[in-house]
Amino acid sequence: MGMKRSLIMAGVLGVALSGFAADVHQKTEGEGAYVGGQNAVKAGKMEAKEVAEASAGQVARVPGSMNQWGFVSYWFGLPTPEGKSIIRFRVYVDETPTSTYGVYIAGKFGQKFIAKLKVPADAKPGTFVDVDIPVSHDEEWSGVAFKKFEKNDNPSAWIDAVSTLVVAE
Repeated sequence: MGMKRSLIMAGVLGVALSGFAADVHQKTEGEGAYVGGQNAVKAGKMEAKEVAEASAGQVARVPGSMNQWGFVSYWFGLPTPEGKSIIRFRVYVDETPTSTYGVYIAGKFGQKFIAKLKVPADAKPGTFVDVDIPVSHDEEWSGVAFKKFEKNDNPSAWIDAVSTLVVAE
């Protein structure tokens, strides 16, 4: 998608969402994911690298060795209330091909699939992009599962941060 088309789409989205306000409810760094009660980076299920403009100085990704349907989880201390919210992934773009990952919310109800994480095709390597995933759910939730959808040897995108935003109508 060209820059002009991206700007037009951003403008249309801005007008469509002008009746809504979203405030950051909470945020965790990319290397803050867990697997089996352990930090995923320390457990060897994610890798991290330093990037100067990253929120905490580094970004993290799931390596290509993750099996299909394998996942890491981001847990938040404050439950996200029922209703409309947004999961925002701040992603560092490089030239590495990535695998498709699904985003699930988790709570007392178990897990619910929300969407696939899609980095914009026109994102330039060496930059950060925000990928917003809208959520509408009738129960509070407090976790995000990041699950590999494909059987391949590609890693996930580099994750700088995962935030939840509560949408006020």
